[in-house]
Amino acid sequence: MDNYIQLTRFTYGLMPRMVLIVMSSKKKKNMFPRPVVDGAVYIRTENVRVGDLHNTIEANEARTSGKNDMHIRALRTSIIENGIMQHLPNMIVRELSGIEMKSTGCTRSLVDGNYRHAAINSLDGMIDTVNVDVWKFDDLSAMRCLQVAANNHAPALSLNEKDLANAVQSLIDESKIGKDVKEIRKAAKKLVKGKAKELVNGAVKRVLEGNGIREQFVSYTDG
Repeated sequence: MDNYIQLTRFTYGLMPRMVLIVMSSKKKKNMFPRPVVDGAVYIRTENVRVGDLHNTIEANEARTSGKNDMHIRALRTSIIENGIMQHLPNMIVRELSGIEMKSTGCTRSLVDGNYRHAAINSLDGMIDTVNVDVWKFDDLSAMRCLQVAANNHAPALSLNEKDLANAVQSLIDESKIGKDVKEIRKAAKKLVKGKAKELVNGAVKRVLEGNGIREQFVSYTDG
């Protein structure tokens, strides 16, 4: 069956409403193919409680620009007016270890979709569950590269030159690629299929000039 119905509860004005959202799973699958990143493996799609998702926007190391409160407010307004944004890919999460679950009180950690989660969370529990894609990562650079690739989806296309440079630099830092212009360009192009050449050229230049360094990540620490 191509279409299915989800009963979604959200706030409209001051009163909670129950809204039926009809979604086409076939259309969604075709619109947004999952990104392909070495060392990142899609496991499954599941429906989870919003409260079980650990969200630290500042710790999304693919975004060097930091937290954008205006964007969160805009997403919140969109959800209130239109319901869950089914035109976007699912949020991406990774499963937490026992130690991480104990420290965060959550079972999953957001890898991509931090802003959507923050907007949903601001609705005071009006949306109980969301669909997420669970991924597994070989290492930190694989997760960073997936974040960059995920930010490249339409209609947002929010990836910027600095973020791409940092993702490529993380591959160099972990000896996955050499500091050779051909290898750097190949890695950058693989992460941002369909993007303008100017973005790739700018990111390659940053890396070669030493500007694509981890210290530019908003949340980077020696730990």
